[in-house]
Amino acid sequence: ASLFNMFGCLEVSPGRYGLMAEMTVDCSSWEYRKWVLGLAVPAIVVYCAIVPALLFWLLLWASRCKDPTCPSRCLLDDASFRAKFGFLYCDYRPKVWWLGIVSLMQKMGIAAAVSIFEQRPALQSMACLGIILIPTLLMAAYAPYASRLLNRASTTANLLAAATVYVGLFSYILPDSRTALLPMAVAIVAANILFLVTLIAYMSKILGAHIHERIERRRCSSA
Repeated sequence: ASLFNMFGCLEVSPGRYGLMAEMTVDCSSWEYRKWVLGLAVPAIVVYCAIVPALLFWLLLWASRCKDPTCPSRCLLDDASFRAKFGFLYCDYRPKVWWLGIVSLMQKMGIAAAVSIFEQRPALQSMACLGIILIPTLLMAAYAPYASRLLNRASTTANLLAAATVYVGLFSYILPDSRTALLPMAVAIVAANILFLVTLIAYMSKILGAHIHERIERRRCSSA
């Protein structure tokens, strides 16, 4: 997010704007252009374009390359490869490994929207809404998790986030509509609470089953 702050400017005095990352830099000066063109743009190209592209190519290659120790498996299943890059794809089904890159780009996009449009809440909300909805549609279409419950929970969480942003956006753009949007806002808050309670109950059930299984194993081993 600090990289994207190098594009944002704040009004420090009437008619004068300073760089968010360094308020002593005037946004109308040549020094500002040096910050943006010399540091921010190259860093964003590297971290937000080149690195994700390389990671995508690496995972694509690994998904097609066979494991030398087991020809029936690809390198995505290799233990050493998973230890290094598993955080990108281990949560998803093998055929939709690329959703890890989509999730990574979503986080970068939200960080960019929040930082760049900090002084423009309407644009900030619209950008975040689009960034949330696109991965949500992909996840709903491809069901990336082995568990149906996890797929539903992921889609529901993203839809609730999108609805929350949507209500906040309309509340900002149309202040007169805040009273009309109040029931919708209350419903969204209630839905978020219900979702969290359901998720906690589900996780507690899984944790309880895991603890019970370990206790039973210890009993069997001691017997």
